[in-house]
Amino acid sequence: MSEEIADRRGRFARGERPGDLGSLMVAAEGVNGITPTMVVDNVYNFILGAMDTTEKWIGNIIIRLCDSAELRDHVRSDESLLEPLIDEVMRLDTVAQVVMRRVRPGGAALCGQTLGEGDQIFAMLGAANRDPAEFDDADRFDVHRPRKPNLGFGFGFHHCLGINIARQEAMAFIAVLMDVLPGLRVVGCDYGQSWALWGPRGLQISLARAVGRP
Repeated sequence: MSEEIADRRGRFARGERPGDLGSLMVAAEGVNGITPTMVVDNVYNFILGAMDTTEKWIGNIIIRLCDSAELRDHVRSDESLLEPLIDEVMRLDTVAQVVMRRVRPGGAALCGQTLGEGDQIFAMLGAANRDPAEFDDADRFDVHRPRKPNLGFGFGFHHCLGINIARQEAMAFIAVLMDVLPGLRVVGCDYGQSWALWGPRGLQISLARAVGRP
């Protein structure tokens, strides 16, 4: 990644104006305190999110659909349910189960506990998305649940920058998958050893093609 960033700096120095994401980040160096290290870190995070978290989210969606033929048929018959489907999967099967943050300068108080400046805290996003104070019957999967924001993509300053493209990718992928392989079945799943980033790292599937398709 550092080599790619260096390449963009060199192209800018030669008078080129590349318009890719890395170039836009390089062009922002020095603005509002953005450092070269921040550029590399943020571009790396974009790639990591596209390769890992989105992949695990789609895996979780496939598992939910394969667990219920009724749900799969319901969504296939009404594509307007694609968006609430993927949102409910993100809520109930949150990919980023936990994130680490540091306490702001000057410290803070939370639920009667004093937190010192710079202390590490761990926000349990997966637990928050099952909070019964926020969601009725929170442990139940319900594609018809009234739409309500969840913390699967973070919040505020830490909101996922790639949320819109990730949602489009997930909906497009699932729509095609159900059309081409309506009989898809999961026969094996490997979640690995980590629960902090929740989703399958490998799926074994049985394929059944739609009638009339090659």
